[in-house]
Amino acid sequence: MNVEDAKAALVGLEGKLAAAKDRRDKIVIEISSASAKAAAIGGIGDQSAKNSLGPLNKQAAAAESEMALIRIELREAKRRLELAEAYSESVKAKQATERGEVKRSVLLEISAPDGRTIRQFHQSLAAAQKALQPGYVVTGQVIGAGVVSPIGAATQSFMASLLAAHGDELVAFLAERGIKAA
Repeated sequence: MNVEDAKAALVGLEGKLAAAKDRRDKIVIEISSASAKAAAIGGIGDQSAKNSLGPLNKQAAAAESEMALIRIELREAKRRLELAEAYSESVKAKQATERGEVKRSVLLEISAPDGRTIRQFHQSLAAAQKALQPGYVVTGQVIGAGVVSPIGAATQSFMASLLAAHGDELVAFLAERGIKAA
């Protein structure tokens, strides 16, 4: 589903919800006028008004149920729109990177709330975290041939892990080639 289709579906559902609210409001007005007739002088009232309250209450309950279902559909349509927009932005960023229009784009590994792992291109870690929906977390940056460098406060960077394991060898390698450590 593209962004335009998702927006059109959202607008259509908002219109359906407004129409359902109008129908419910008309029914509520009918109920209040029938209740007033039923409670007329001396409690005797109009018997036909009393009899009409039952079906009106059923209609009001049906309208409330319809509105609840439309609200659920509306919530799902908003979610689909957000997903379509995020996908569109990801595709645009990847295409811009391939054309060389963007100077830097990183491939990030993202954990979804349902346990899936997703890889998406973003301008930076901060841009990715800003664009992600609640529950999605950036867990790493893909570097090289599928190697993932973990990201997070409790994790050590990929380079720090390499230096911790092979730091002396790296310093010796650099010294052999005349490169001084900073």
